[in-house]
Amino acid sequence: MIWKISKLFIDEILTKTNIIDIIKNKISLKKSGKNYKSVCPFHHEKVPSFFVNEEKQFYHCFGCCAHGNVIDFIMNYEKLNFIEAVKELSVFQNMEVIFEKNNEIKKQKNIYEEKLYKIMNEVNSFYAKQLERSEKAREYLNKLGIDKKSICNFSIGFSPSGWNNLAKNFNNKKYTKYLIDLGLIIKNKYGGYYDFFRSRIIFPIRDKIGNLVAFGGRVISSNTPKYLHSSESRIFNKREQLYGIYEIKKKKITVKKLLIVEGYIDVISLSKSNIDYSVAILGTNISVEQIKTLFSLTNTIVFCYDGDKAGYEAGKRSLNKIIPFLTEKRCVKFMFLPNGHDPDSLIRMEGKKNFEERIKYAYPLSKFFFKIFLEKTKKNNEEWKTEFFSLSISMIRRIPDRILKISMINKLGNLIGIPKISYLFLNKNIKTYKFISTQSKKKINNANIKTLISILILNPSFSKLVPNSKKIIFYDTKYSKLFYEIVDLCLSNQKINTSHLLEYYRNNKFIIKLEKFIVWNDIGIEEGTSKKIFLDILKHFLSNEIEKRFNYLMYKSRNYGLNIEEKKEVYQILYNNLKSSKM
Repeated sequence: MIWKISKLFIDEILTKTNIIDIIKNKISLKKSGKNYKSVCPFHHEKVPSFFVNEEKQFYHCFGCCAHGNVIDFIMNYEKLNFIEAVKELSVFQNMEVIFEKNNEIKKQKNIYEEKLYKIMNEVNSFYAKQLERSEKAREYLNKLGIDKKSICNFSIGFSPSGWNNLAKNFNNKKYTKYLIDLGLIIKNKYGGYYDFFRSRIIFPIRDKIGNLVAFGGRVISSNTPKYLHSSESRIFNKREQLYGIYEIKKKKITVKKLLIVEGYIDVISLSKSNIDYSVAILGTNISVEQIKTLFSLTNTIVFCYDGDKAGYEAGKRSLNKIIPFLTEKRCVKFMFLPNGHDPDSLIRMEGKKNFEERIKYAYPLSKFFFKIFLEKTKKNNEEWKTEFFSLSISMIRRIPDRILKISMINKLGNLIGIPKISYLFLNKNIKTYKFISTQSKKKINNANIKTLISILILNPSFSKLVPNSKKIIFYDTKYSKLFYEIVDLCLSNQKINTSHLLEYYRNNKFIIKLEKFIVWNDIGIEEGTSKKIFLDILKHFLSNEIEKRFNYLMYKSRNYGLNIEEKKEVYQILYNNLKSSKM
């Protein structure tokens, strides 16, 4: 569900928030002159290169170039999207998110979703109490190796036998509609309601920011199916969720890799053995949405499957699904367990050290990739290399990253006895691009205006130094219009800072260009030095623009004549020029 948050609200929350207060709750900050510094949370380093500027309300890392305002920090540190980050910030500031007036319908939908989350938490409390009352359920968990600490960490509950325990407990019309929408109770043909979960251990499923969105249930008797999970609802799409993802995030640890398993019990058992980086997919096949979530948290993914035929086939399906997301920096492995074992049974038998050795020596993606196609190829005929090449290359074409694609093609070439095949295969696609030069003067002006914008973004108060010369600006310099737009924005809000400006252009067409030419390293330059550079470049820029305007007016005067306003403008330019020459 996507809705639009009011820009005025975002401005207000940024004004009320001190980026230092937010970041120091996540990492250790040390005062360093006008800035605060720390070891960067976004890349590995020993010498601190991460700086936070309280005045400008933004951060910048000189090592990896990560930068932004407080919302960007929350998004990147907590791995949240924009809406989720603003909501987390609003909780910190005890503010209610405000939506645009023309999005009232979407606002009402969000209010309804918040009510569903509240009901889910109440239902979770009900299941937790039922577990406390059921000795049979606790004994069953004990046999599974799930102790009190794990029950607490994963908020495990129990749905007792009987058709309508939940329905009776929430026997109120104000709850009925919500419980039906959540799929927790079902209407029978007699007009009453019965529970969806009965005689099952209950596993709460949370999204990555901690909202309780669904439940999974494991039967404690011989009934089938063994596992059930809530039906999809307004707040639950099983393709988007991963069991255990929030439990990893709330530990505030660096996620170096994620282990993908199939069951709730596997995640809990691994966590109990301090392998606290496993998540379970809610089904037999991983989805595109789940892959995107995984790669938003880490660049290393290890798929863990049972060693039987079903596990092997599941691995092949996951490989096929993840191919379009591969890049040179992303590492994907495939781990197949001994026959008769799942992660729960194996970790209990051989312990953490041996289990992690298996993870370390799991199949690299390329090895598993070619193993699949070698098995498909009929090696009893002379054309097996052609068949193997054809099968492999059709899959390799789907890899978006060029460097990884070349690497895979070269590995394919080595397997069929044709080294450096990537050159032969890709050479025909190589394009030659000619550099087209532009007028040097225009290039200089473009460079000047980029520098002006860069300094202005970092020092919004410099907008007061810019004279009202828009009427003489042609805007033929590529970014001059953007420059004056930023000047107007700064002048209209005296309290504006770098953080506000970044937020204003977040979804603007210029944001990518701004990100490229803003000199973030200028965070360390004194304001006086920046001001002098700004004024020098501004003077040169305006001089060029005035000269172009004057030449245009002279041309028009000779060929078409000037109106009264234009004649006044020529006089004013000549007067200012004469005045400046006498100074």
